[in-house]
Amino acid sequence: MSERLRPMAPGEVLDQTFRLYRRHFLTFLCTATPACVLWYLFETFALSAMKLDSSETAFIVRIGLEIAAMTWAACLPLTWIAGGRWLSRPNRPMASIASAFGRLLRRTVSAATAIAVFLLGGLCGFLLMSLMSAIESRFPSFPFNSPLRALNDIFSLLAGTAGFGLLVWSLISPMLVLPASMLEDLGPIATVRRGFHLLRGAQRTLVFLLAAGAAIHIVAWGLVNLPLEIVYAILSSREGGVTVYLRLQSAVQNLAFAFSLPIPSIGLALTYYNQRVIREGYDIQALLAELPPAAGTNVSGLK
Repeated sequence: MSERLRPMAPGEVLDQTFRLYRRHFLTFLCTATPACVLWYLFETFALSAMKLDSSETAFIVRIGLEIAAMTWAACLPLTWIAGGRWLSRPNRPMASIASAFGRLLRRTVSAATAIAVFLLGGLCGFLLMSLMSAIESRFPSFPFNSPLRALNDIFSLLAGTAGFGLLVWSLISPMLVLPASMLEDLGPIATVRRGFHLLRGAQRTLVFLLAAGAAIHIVAWGLVNLPLEIVYAILSSREGGVTVYLRLQSAVQNLAFAFSLPIPSIGLALTYYNQRVIREGYDIQALLAELPPAAGTNVSGLK
């Protein structure tokens, strides 16, 4: 185990994330797929029955529910499995999946607290981005033929960049709370403190992980988009065909999530342990724990 625990740069964390994903692809895919299927069923039947309107509030509620459900049922179990695989804990795929969901049930309160903190960070980011948009809208608008028109373009660029930056910062700030809820035996408050304590120095790595997960999802969605367009051309001329197409599109999009969700989840586990190595010397602790105790030496206090 200790040979893997060494300080890693953001690029190396990302490289090890993809290696671990490829090595245990079926295990991660089988863990993420049930959550995506269940969310599709919930989205198709329960959310349709709620008849949410198309307002901004309804959109936020829908996105919040989806993030909470996916994080609970997929990301947290994936993080536990990735942590075990990274520390070379031998286990068969089905045993690993069962262990992950068993761990999730035992850590229910801490996991729910971590998800709530993560959602709160995302909500704060959305509000900050909306605030920047409101500030931009109050900036004086100059005519197109005015020499001062460039000021509008510059301010719009600055406001958009600042709003997006605040959103990303709000998303990544509580991210290490999620693996802390699964990889540590801590209470809810201690879990939150632990995640924020290990955040310093990990921001760039977390941004890379978010970008990698989004890129994988875009690629997976793009691979199935062309066949869907062919299906749409066939179904659009039939009665009720558009409804069938939309449900099929939702199903395929949720299935694409099953391929992309493991990337940020594995990366979170690796980043968490990497931060422990950098800031706490966890690699030395692990090495000492593997050594046989010398005569008359008490190592029971090592963790």
